[in-house]
Amino acid sequence: PLITTGRRTYWAVRSLVGQRSLLFFQADRQFPRMADDRTACYIGEHPAAMQRAFRAQPDQGDEHVRRLRAGHRLVGTEDAAGDLAAWGWITAPRARNIEVPWEWGSQLLVAPRAAYLWDFFTHPWARGRGLYKALLAHAVRYCIERGADYVGIYCNAENHASWRGIVGAGLSGPIRVRLRRIGPIYLAGDGPGRMLVRTGSAFPLDRVLGLALPLEAPAPT
Repeated sequence: PLITTGRRTYWAVRSLVGQRSLLFFQADRQFPRMADDRTACYIGEHPAAMQRAFRAQPDQGDEHVRRLRAGHRLVGTEDAAGDLAAWGWITAPRARNIEVPWEWGSQLLVAPRAAYLWDFFTHPWARGRGLYKALLAHAVRYCIERGADYVGIYCNAENHASWRGIVGAGLSGPIRVRLRRIGPIYLAGDGPGRMLVRTGSAFPLDRVLGLALPLEAPAPT
C-alpha cells in the first residue's frame, strides 16, 4: 500500500509540473479561397450540430452543450451515413473578449477582432482524405467573413500530422511558444515577453504571440 500511495503521489505531482512546446499558426483577411476544395463542410449551432456531436462523442455531451451555449461553433463534415467524420470548434469574432481552453486546463483570452480554432479531430477511418485541411480552410473563411482580422490555431510541436494539415490549409507560421507549469503557476514564452498566470486566469492570445490585437471592442460610431 505504501508503494502504491507513493506511485500515485509521484504521478499526481508529475502531472502538475512540466513543459510543452507549442506551435501557433495564423491567417488574416488575405487568406485565399481553396478553389479545388469539394469537401462538404458545415458550421453548426443548435440543434442539429449538437445531435451530430453527441453521436460522435456520446461521453462529451455536457461539454458540447457548454461550448455551444458559450457561443462557440462546431465545424464538421459527415460520412454517407450522416455521422461526423471530422470536426473541430470555432471561436468566431465577438463583441467582447472570450476565454477558450488551452493546455493543462489553462485558458486563452481571445480579442473581439480575433478568432480561434481548436479541438479538431478526424476519425481514424477517415484520415488521409484531406478532411482536416478542408475543415480548417472552411473555418478560416467563416471567421474572416464575420470580421476577423486574425485567425489562430496551435498544435504541439511533436504533432507533425497536425502541423502538415495546418500549413496545407494555407495558414502561416509557426510561432513557437513554450508553456511551463509548476503546480498552479503557468509560464508562457521566454525572455522579456514571457507571461505568468495562476490557475483560473487566462493568457491574452495577442500577448502570447506578440501581436497587436486590441482586447476591447471598437467604440460604435
